[in-house]
Amino acid sequence: MKNKRLLIITGILLVLVTGVRIYSGNATRVEEGYSNDFYPPLAAFLRRLLGWVPFSFGDILYGLAGAWLLWKFIRVIIAVIKKRVTWVGLLRGLLQLVIIFLVVSLAFNILWGINYKRKGIAEQLQLSPGQYNKDDLKELNQLLVQ
Repeated sequence: MKNKRLLIITGILLVLVTGVRIYSGNATRVEEGYSNDFYPPLAAFLRRLLGWVPFSFGDILYGLAGAWLLWKFIRVIIAVIKKRVTWVGLLRGLLQLVIIFLVVSLAFNILWGINYKRKGIAEQLQLSPGQYNKDDLKELNQLLVQ
């Protein structure tokens, strides 16, 4: 029964991750729907929720996730050494690992990652890339130094 539930959860997560990937495949749709409509209120909510934290909350989550994965890996190695591992248990553990990966991927993409699929700044500002030479770069450098 538990294995069937894990398979259903995995299937649902695969559909969601695939949907996010398909959605983010179109830069215009991302720019108009996600970046201009969905993301600003989400970012405002997250700033209100976590803005008081003087460090990156995501970095803490990454550290905890890494420590948890290391702990789980050590437990699996110990179980293999003590020969307490069955094929069913190993497959269940791998399925749980896939679920964790899918949840992290989905959360990252919804909370921020889709922004990487936006149109470039040159297109947004309607800039046309032109030719430049060494003198142009020197002039730009002087402007930046000032």
